[in-house]
Amino acid sequence: MQTVRGWTITRVDPEPLTRSLQTIPLWSIVAEASASSGLLRLSALQQQCFSHLRRVRRLDRSPGTSAAPPARPMTQILLCQPTDPADRAAPSPPPPPPPPQAVDVPQPDPLAETPDIVALFRQCVRAAYPPADDGHPAESPAEDALIRRHVRLVNVPRHAPVTLEQYRDWTQTWPLVFHSPRKGLVARAELDAHQAARALGLLEAIATSPDRGPVSALPDVVLSPDGSFLLEDPAGLVDLPPTNKPPGSANAAILVDPLALDGTGALVAGALDRSRAAGPHFHPLGHAVIACLDAKARRDIRLLGPRRRALGEPVSPSAPATPATSATSALDPAPAPTAALGGLQLTKSKAAAIQSSHLCNGLDLYVLDEPCIMCAMALAHSRIRKIVFIRRRPGAGALVSHHRLFELPRMNHHYEVYVATRDPPPDDVQ
Repeated sequence: MQTVRGWTITRVDPEPLTRSLQTIPLWSIVAEASASSGLLRLSALQQQCFSHLRRVRRLDRSPGTSAAPPARPMTQILLCQPTDPADRAAPSPPPPPPPPQAVDVPQPDPLAETPDIVALFRQCVRAAYPPADDGHPAESPAEDALIRRHVRLVNVPRHAPVTLEQYRDWTQTWPLVFHSPRKGLVARAELDAHQAARALGLLEAIATSPDRGPVSALPDVVLSPDGSFLLEDPAGLVDLPPTNKPPGSANAAILVDPLALDGTGALVAGALDRSRAAGPHFHPLGHAVIACLDAKARRDIRLLGPRRRALGEPVSPSAPATPATSATSALDPAPAPTAALGGLQLTKSKAAAIQSSHLCNGLDLYVLDEPCIMCAMALAHSRIRKIVFIRRRPGAGALVSHHRLFELPRMNHHYEVYVATRDPPPDDVQ
């Protein structure tokens, strides 16, 4: 959490980062270490569901007892899941440590399992404790006693650890395998709080200004009647005084290049919400986020037009014509720093926009209202870097309030989410 210039900005950590220990019971067998290889071949545990668990752990004493360490090294091998649906669905707390004088911990009867699982237990017991020449026959009371003695339920972590702290804490319950967390769970770069405060102030000013006054006076700005705007050359963020009136129900979104202008940040494009501009009928493409992405796409088209003509590539007839002043400024040698692209000399910001493989690579979005599912997915496909919003939407928010799309493991892109709140003004001193 960061507090700067009247704003409190809090990162929304994905749920796996803040998850507490949850356990699930699994059947296991206690046997000598020399028999662990054969028992691992008999284990019926699904690898894809429990890849974070080590299948074997070494025992210093028999589980559930306070006896002295055994003379021979003993191990405990995971076998399978119990078939009781209640055991599979409800997470159970980790077992408490046994009292000093406890000899045994109550355990469910393993022979009450399904015939397939009981047959697995018998195979494991015969492999770990083979009978002598005059030993007991198969499925004898002696074999049943061995199953009840050595086959036990053990609580293991249900989820894979994603942080070293979780790994150190959870591995005390059962040995785990730690893999590096997937991309998107850990912050890639800290949000610049001062830059964010300037962007949020500009966002509020745009939402409360009917003529988009804060941006209408910027150089090289292209205003559209639908409320969107774009800048061919990114404009630096400036400190604006706090607005005296709240944005109300209006929504607005802006795109910021955090690394432009020597890392101070620059405004790239923005839009107002126009989903109900045509009257009572709702149009989803008028959402502020969608309109902002459309403005960014139109900006890239304006920059790509001169390059396509220089390279002999056809330009789509539907693409808006580039004004002569813009084309001249793009074709003429630009002031330093410059970058060569397709025989053109463009500013580095323009060259980066053209070379970007996705619409919003490296950009941050600031929006008043929490994006909906459609907007959140559009931002994922655009490869946005960070999203900062102010107002939650309990009925439709797709990031915090109703869904948490940004932390789904099957998403092919993960962005970071921040919630900004305006600090109340201090009381006047009488």
